[in-house]
Amino acid sequence: YQSLKKPFKEEKKIKKLISDLEKNQNEEGLWGWWGKQNTEMWISIQVFEALLKAQQAGYMVKIDRNLLVRKSVRYLQDVTANLNDFPGERLGCLNRLVMLKALEEPLNYPLFFQRIAQGKWHTLHEELWTLRVKQLIGMPVAAEEILGFARKSMLGGLYWEENRNNDYYLPQDNRIQNTLLAYQLLQDLGGYEEELKQIQNYFLEMRHTECWNNMYDASRILEIVFAEELFDKRSLDAMQMEINGEKITQFPFTRKYKAGEELEVQKWGTSPIYFTAYQENWNHTPISQSNGFQVQTYFRKELKSANGFFAPKEERIEELKSGEVVELVIQVRPEKDAQYVQIEVPIPAGCSYESKSQSRWRETHREYRKEKASIFCRYLQHDSKNPAVFIVKLIPRFSGKYHLNPASVELMYFPTFNGREKIKKVPIH
Repeated sequence: YQSLKKPFKEEKKIKKLISDLEKNQNEEGLWGWWGKQNTEMWISIQVFEALLKAQQAGYMVKIDRNLLVRKSVRYLQDVTANLNDFPGERLGCLNRLVMLKALEEPLNYPLFFQRIAQGKWHTLHEELWTLRVKQLIGMPVAAEEILGFARKSMLGGLYWEENRNNDYYLPQDNRIQNTLLAYQLLQDLGGYEEELKQIQNYFLEMRHTECWNNMYDASRILEIVFAEELFDKRSLDAMQMEINGEKITQFPFTRKYKAGEELEVQKWGTSPIYFTAYQENWNHTPISQSNGFQVQTYFRKELKSANGFFAPKEERIEELKSGEVVELVIQVRPEKDAQYVQIEVPIPAGCSYESKSQSRWRETHREYRKEKASIFCRYLQHDSKNPAVFIVKLIPRFSGKYHLNPASVELMYFPTFNGREKIKKVPIH
């Protein structure tokens, strides 16, 4: 907005978001995936940096410095003293070092770093993050350590990726996040403008849809790579384009065109303009599909306990009876181990929820909405024989013929990996 010379009118939203983040701190003073759950360090470091920047920008932020310092120092002392017993906690230790440094806590950072960095890392992300932490705490880093992992795209863009037989990238450990780490390392080293430009070009290459993979990636790319481009001496007013001879200078610009109409697009100006053209259509008979997940739904009679045990065999049903509780069963088969999974379960119009329970088996969080239930899973393991099973209890209330819209599942941060059930008819008597 500053670049566009427009007034910013969302101060209330910023203050509300800061308040929400403050309320969701857990007992460590850090953050989990949902609410006050167990700490997720990649989320915590992102929230911590955002709140710290907000505080530096003049916003009222309640960061319990004493709690963060006390818990983090104790964690470092306990874990680094027995790191062989906690190999999976090395990244957590590095993140806590970064937070303590940002809080200007006096600490022997090189000593703790040497303890943590002993041994061999398993992934490129761990290698790059270790170098970044080393740089942030004031220890020297050589450019060769960074550029030795670089790759080049067909168009000459620089990026950092390793060969892994795993398509289900983590939001904090993937090609984009690794390349951002390399960019920050080279930027702080100085003298690598040509390489930085090649990385910028790579991110422009990657933006082949209306965004990058997700808003987490997009916000970090804009913040780390293109922030200076937006606030340099060039004016964004110089951007202009033509569509079928019509000159356009005000952005964002949206226009509907008739189906089949040809579009001729031209662009002028130094800054990039992102152009997206798409069409939508209503799918009356969606079929099941799987691109990483297989999904199946069906109704069964409510399983009631008998002598402390559930009935040994379920009874599937095709027709529902008004007033009789049923269970909507959702079976999910991930084709590979998957993390941060979102499952959407539409509810037939003639039914309402019998109960709104929160399951602790496999699930991290569940939300019940008017038209659907949303289920979130931190981790789903691939099992060719036994699918993950989720239950939504319903009570049919109105007789008639209804549709059960397709249940769907996707990686929350990489929704191109997804699956869905087909549409089904549901009679209620």
